[in-house]
Amino acid sequence: MEHVYASMDIGSDTIKVVVCELCKNRLNLLAATSTKALGIKKSLIYKPEEAIASIQNALAEIESMLGVKLKKVIATIPNYQIEYKIIKGQVNILGDTVSENDILAIYKEGVKNNLPFDKELVNIVPIDFKINDKTLMKDPKGFPGSKLAGRAMMIMSPKKNIYSVASVLENVGIEIADVSVTSIGDMYAFKNKIIDDNIGAIINIGSEVTTVSLYNKGIPINTKTINMGGKDIDGDIAFMYKLNMEEAKTIKEKFALASLKHVNGKDKYETTDTSGLKIKLNQREISEIVIARAEEILTLAKNEINEGGNNE
Repeated sequence: MEHVYASMDIGSDTIKVVVCELCKNRLNLLAATSTKALGIKKSLIYKPEEAIASIQNALAEIESMLGVKLKKVIATIPNYQIEYKIIKGQVNILGDTVSENDILAIYKEGVKNNLPFDKELVNIVPIDFKINDKTLMKDPKGFPGSKLAGRAMMIMSPKKNIYSVASVLENVGIEIADVSVTSIGDMYAFKNKIIDDNIGAIINIGSEVTTVSLYNKGIPINTKTINMGGKDIDGDIAFMYKLNMEEAKTIKEKFALASLKHVNGKDKYETTDTSGLKIKLNQREISEIVIARAEEILTLAKNEINEGGNNE
């Protein structure tokens, strides 16, 4: 079981658990589940007892699929106030060629000199390395030399973000094996040669927050959070037609479109409003409500991209 990994994403709307097996450098999905989240607002835990119950439900589902009990997970923590900083280090190569230990020594030196007391290390993304002050490369392992210098992007999170998640998981008997942030997962979900060769951004519209992740040639450089997401669209539909939020969400997901290109103006959706009155909704009108809010979210995201990247 040493090559089986479990990851848990504690979101505002849902708690997702994925279990995979690493075999021949490929991750094979063993089980996945998504359950309703309670006690969590804008990805932050504000009612621990409700969050614990939600996590227990997610664990019960995934464990029934696997037939084994989870003991450790890689936990995704909130993107709030995460910071990025380039760290540098230099070491004398211990053997005849560069080893993983030499690279780790550089990271340790860089982290030790740059990690504030109120932050925890979340991730380190290598940028480049030099051997004997000359050869620049991405991966120096196995190359000969006497001196190794390197740069990396250090990603830090406030301790409170990690400790709040760790405390809740501890209450359900789960240990955190490692942590990550949504923005890192977003980048690696889409990582390809285009991302590795260019400057750009990934926009993740979540339930209550939208995350804007900026990258430079495959290296994450900044993350911005917008306090607006899918629930704002649900709220617009609910307000316009006097519906409860659950029904508004269903209409958004099953009937509305985010583009008018394929809208059928004759399509109708029958439902009942909060006063008990039966109503028929037009697909074009519903889609226009969705598009208006989506455009607002994307305009805010564009502003964050331009501000955070100092670039159009």
